[in-house]
Amino acid sequence: MKKELLIVIIVGVLLIFLNKRRALQSMELRPAFPRNFRLNGISNLSFDLPFTAFNGSNGTLNIGGIDLRVYAEGQYIGRAFAAYNQQILPFGQSMLSTQVFVNLIDMASAIPGFLGGVQDQAVNMLFRGTLNVEGFYVPVEIPIAFNLPKFK
Repeated sequence: MKKELLIVIIVGVLLIFLNKRRALQSMELRPAFPRNFRLNGISNLSFDLPFTAFNGSNGTLNIGGIDLRVYAEGQYIGRAFAAYNQQILPFGQSMLSTQVFVNLIDMASAIPGFLGGVQDQAVNMLFRGTLNVEGFYVPVEIPIAFNLPKFK
């Protein structure tokens, strides 16, 4: 009797885990336009960066937080993070607002890459870190290429 109950509990936990994993794989994050730029002291810049989160599954997802490192042209320039207690409904979307902190000294190290990006008419950004969803820390990597206008 105890053995059968233990097997049922293990199978139930495994099914819940697999269902959550499938839901996490269907989630998508897209950054929006930054806003509210602020200069903090003489070497730090901060701004708000909202992300649109899409839930492509038929289950509700609970978002606990986000912690991303920000790279420009391959150089680390800062962090984006926020803590949440937010739900995303099935097949729905929600706005996740993060605060980005950039050290201007780190940003200066990315200037050669920016100059190359200007010549290529695109600046490459990368957000890499973790998203806390349903108590799991899911690795996130979001590459973005900002196309620059052509100058004559």
